[in-house]
Amino acid sequence: MDNIGLTASIPSVVPYWLSMSMPQLNVLVVEDNAESRTLLSDMLALLGHKVHAVESAEDALALLAQQQFDVLLTDINLPGMSGVELAQAAVEIMPPLKVIFASGFGFLVVDNDRINFDFLLLSKPYSLMQLKDAMGRIGALVSKFKRATSD
Repeated sequence: MDNIGLTASIPSVVPYWLSMSMPQLNVLVVEDNAESRTLLSDMLALLGHKVHAVESAEDALALLAQQQFDVLLTDINLPGMSGVELAQAAVEIMPPLKVIFASGFGFLVVDNDRINFDFLLLSKPYSLMQLKDAMGRIGALVSKFKRATSD
């Protein structure tokens, strides 16, 4: 698959606001739309993060069993297991995992009383700056957790 058109909007010269320091995070992206998955992965890489992207919740759970991640960034509306169900299972497997839901259906998450973990909601469509802000907020939590557990 040729993804040239998908990454053409990513600047070759990094704007000053992207160069501001942010901890590199290991991010697991779950998005069933291939074009969206590629674009999101490119955006996260541009922000300096290590990205692993899969198309289903089931693929994500298999990867979570094999390696550590700082962040799960998942669409809510996935075929099969939903992003909410995935996040619940993922946090049970890896309790320090931070969750970002990215969806045009974010109100479905906010009303869900069964969610017993903290998360951020990134409403689609979102900009690179909004993604950077969300990753910065999550990065601060990850850094705080790592400092607390290393003492």
